[in-house]
Amino acid sequence: MTAEAAPASDDTSPPSPSSSTVPAMPTLSALLPFVPHDPWYRVRVVAMGACTLAYLWWSRVHGLVTDRISAGVAVGVFLLCAFVGKPWRRWGQVAGDAVCYAGMWFAYESTRGAADGIGLPLQLDVVRSADRVLFLGAQPTEWLQQHWYEAGVVRWYDQVLSLVYYSHFVVPVMAVAGVWAVSRTMWVRYMRRFATVVITACVMFVVFPTVPPWMASDERFGYGVGEPLVRHVRRGVLDLGFTGFVHDWGVALDWSNVVAAMPSLHAAFSLFVVVFFLPMVRRGWRVLLFAYPLAMALALVYFAEHWVIDVLVGWALVAASFVIWHRIERAARTRDVAAVLAARGPALADRVIGDEGDDGDDGDDGPIGPFLAPRDPTVVLLDRSLLDALAGTGTDGHDDAADAVYARLLARHVDGTVRLVARADHLAAFDLRARRGVLAPVRPMAVADQYRRQAGRLAHLDRFAPFADRPDDLLTVVVARRARAVAIEAAPA
Repeated sequence: MTAEAAPASDDTSPPSPSSSTVPAMPTLSALLPFVPHDPWYRVRVVAMGACTLAYLWWSRVHGLVTDRISAGVAVGVFLLCAFVGKPWRRWGQVAGDAVCYAGMWFAYESTRGAADGIGLPLQLDVVRSADRVLFLGAQPTEWLQQHWYEAGVVRWYDQVLSLVYYSHFVVPVMAVAGVWAVSRTMWVRYMRRFATVVITACVMFVVFPTVPPWMASDERFGYGVGEPLVRHVRRGVLDLGFTGFVHDWGVALDWSNVVAAMPSLHAAFSLFVVVFFLPMVRRGWRVLLFAYPLAMALALVYFAEHWVIDVLVGWALVAASFVIWHRIERAARTRDVAAVLAARGPALADRVIGDEGDDGDDGDDGPIGPFLAPRDPTVVLLDRSLLDALAGTGTDGHDDAADAVYARLLARHVDGTVRLVARADHLAAFDLRARRGVLAPVRPMAVADQYRRQAGRLAHLDRFAPFADRPDDLLTVVVARRARAVAIEAAPA
């Protein structure tokens, strides 16, 4: 009798696929690093670099750009280089921003020029007395010029401090243009604080016109108070060969208002630039950045351009601007999250409160919080699947897991470390109740036609082959890449 072979297994079902036979479907976030930049990216980088070098060369050879019209033209040319190839919607946004930027400087020039034209008395005794109190009876400008200044001799510190003084006309302009080109979110935060400093200073110029030290010591202006002082800011740059600097500054003095001195915007702007970029610098290097505003303060006093109290008020104005806007922006984010919690119920509120503070002290409301809070939060794009789950239109059973993801993001959103975005067409699919409630913190990201064309090209690449039949997912990845998102959050499986 021949024995029959036993079956290898009683289970007749096919073997389950393993990861070695069927590759796992990559997540959308995993695809982000492989999405190429748009074709104009390298063109923009080269153009911006060339524009910056041309600006510095022009300042060195032909003279420093000190008037607002020329500075505005320089910024405008830089923006043309920075946004070439961008979607038309972005160009419209830039045009609107440019109008606000020009309006700020128009208000500044108008009020500064009228600082002594409305009849308010010029202030001298109060600022001079303030310096005397601060330095225990001594006058710092007089002391510095007695010990450091020598007629006909230009020391190394004359050169250094003169360059620091004139950097006021270069550094803030380059900072504005650079921030504008990198991130609109960061630029908006920059301009809120910057415009607050400028507009407040304009008001103070009008209501508190102040006689600067060099004028106070000059009998030709009817004062002759204290020891004679020399306004010698030009010597250092002239000795270094920057004749264009000196010529253009001499022209600028013909239309500037010398009694628009309280507060000192030279001091304010030098500190402003340092404080704004402080969170982007490693901790060990942060202290060194403050050498710039301190050197500016020393230059202003040594050259008899400003009283010390002018400098301190300028610094205080910068600090107040950062504190005020930090609180306003945090309150706005808190209101957005409150709308979410009202729409989702107390369960989500407990998760958000539990997650707050897990990401360090970047969003701390302590005394240094406004100065170390992130200027450009990390961008996270919410996929349509997560939006559906949060708005209650997704698959049953996913809402609880989606809340866990959302709670983590909301806590970081309140701290200002994360900015939540989603495709504008995805958000438009929900009614206003959802967008003003559970999706209130999520900002729309417009979908340009060039994004759709790029997504179509990706479908033909081997790496994106698993998504060839899911063009909407490819478009989401492209939009996230253009938004500089670090992750795409989808509904948990």
